[in-house]
Order: sequence, then C-alpha cells, then structure tokens
Amino acid sequence: MSITDTEYLNLRVINYSGFAKGLRLLPVFVQKWLIKRVFDKIQQLTGPLEVVWSFDNSVFFNFDALPDEVLKISHIVDLNQDFEFEMACRTADICFGTTRYIIERQKKFNPNSHFIHHGLSTSRVDNSKSIKLPGKNKVKALYLGNLSMAYIDWEVIWQAARTIDIDFIFIGSNQSIVDLSVNPLHTFKQQVLSLENAYFLPSIGSAQIQGHLKVADVLFVAYQQSHHKDQANPHKMMEYMSSGTPVITSYTEEYADMADCVAMSRNNSDWPDLFRNVVENLDQWNAKSMITKRTDFAANHTYDRQLDLIQEKINGI
Repeated sequence: MSITDTEYLNLRVINYSGFAKGLRLLPVFVQKWLIKRVFDKIQQLTGPLEVVWSFDNSVFFNFDALPDEVLKISHIVDLNQDFEFEMACRTADICFGTTRYIIERQKKFNPNSHFIHHGLSTSRVDNSKSIKLPGKNKVKALYLGNLSMAYIDWEVIWQAARTIDIDFIFIGSNQSIVDLSVNPLHTFKQQVLSLENAYFLPSIGSAQIQGHLKVADVLFVAYQQSHHKDQANPHKMMEYMSSGTPVITSYTEEYADMADCVAMSRNNSDWPDLFRNVVENLDQWNAKSMITKRTDFAANHTYDRQLDLIQEKINGI
C-alpha cells in the first residue's frame, strides 16, 4: 500500500491491493471486519478521514464497517454500476446519482437520494486556434470518446456518414478494434473505417478537448436504442455543451427538455435524417441565442457549483 502526490494541490492517490474475491458472498460480520481492516490501513497513511465518497459499489460497499463519525456518500454515475447497489445505498448517509433511473432505484433503499448532474472543469484550455481537423469537406462532424464502447450505434453513424457529404472525425481510444463480442454493430464500424470521409484520430489530453470541440461544426452522440436508459446522461454531453458547438444526439433523457438548442431524435431510425437536417441548417443551429443557451447550461454546472449543491444536500441531513 502506498500514497503518492498528484499534479493537483492537496490531492493524493492511494494504491492498495483491494479485497479478496468473493467478499460479497461472505457473512456480513466478516465483510465488515475485512473492510474496516483495509480502511484502518489507509488511515495509517492519511490520518483520520472525515468523508468516504464512493463512486463504486463493488468495494467498500458496506459503509456500516466504517466509524460512525465518517460521512459516507454513495455516488453512482452509471446505471450499470450494479454490484452491491442495495447494500451501498442502505448503509450510506446520503446517495447521489446522475439520472432519474439511478435516483429512483436508490430511493428504494435510502430516502436521502438526490440528482446531481455531471460537472464541468473550470480549468479548460481553449487551444482551438492551433487545431486543424482533417478532411476535404468544409463541414466537420466530431465524436469524442472510447471507440470500442459497447453502446455506440455504428449502424446509424454509417448511414449518415455514407450519405452526407461532410467529414466525420472520431477521436478516442480503441479506434481499430472491431469485435462483435464487444458490440454486434462493429460490422458497421468496419464499414465506417473504410469510408473516405471518415477520419480516426488517437486520444487527446483533457487540455486539448475544448479546442477540438470548438473547431468542429457539429458534435454528435449515437447510442443504441436499447441502451438509451443506460446512457440517459453521458458525461461527454456537458463538455459538448460547454463548447457552444451544435450537438446532435440519440435520445438522452436528461437533456430532453433542451430541444430548443440540442438536436435529439427519439428513435434511432430518425437520427440520420435529423443529422442531415442540422447540417443543412447550420446557420440556424449556430444562432447566437442557441450558442448562449448551450454554454450557459454548462457554465451553470461547473464542479464548484455542483459541490455547492452537494454541500447543501449534506447540510440537510
């Protein structure tokens, strides 16, 4: 077990060996003993801890193992973070989630459960003047994220990319992975990889994200219809919004009330036509009022503002 500094002031990382497999299957008193033992070892490195804020209900899921004076927070940002969900909720002092589906489930086990949107870093860098996206077409559409993600709807992306005369740029890891066991729609990813107007670029650092988003003409998200509930609030949407660039997305529930500045299809079958419509009416989607709505929304969800809201909820316990 070790503790190391990071590039951020007052933030340190603890590396520990974790827990033996099958912890969840052990009697509760044994779980608590093992969890407390690891917690005590961590405190030997850090000194007394006042808050345990967990985003992972597969470890430290039984908060009853921790001292009473420690504030215990279970914060779930993905619906598929579903390991010891009930135990983590029941034993936490307060729960947070990023979608109504997560909150509805948390409230079954803990009434102190609250919606908290994704946050936006205020340390973003705009290096857009030094960035030039590839391609021969005037209009550039950009997707940023893990390119082997199981939820991506490569079929509708392929339908749009092969019929709309613009450049489609994909930035992220695993660009060359085509694996039907990961995503059955990778058949269409292979087709997109072969298109002359599709360009795949490697991952970029966080400091470069905002610049790339701003030089694009359109930003897009396309998740499979069957995963709309899982992807009701992807974190990339907040970054997209902060750039002001027009956004085209499959149904994303936590942004459904922003149809006046976000182009969203209820059904994936409509997504390619929606994409074409936005591209053909970019002046409308680039109206100053729309850009302002998108950037103002993101500015109202900085990490500082989210922390203030979280503090308010904690004070209400």
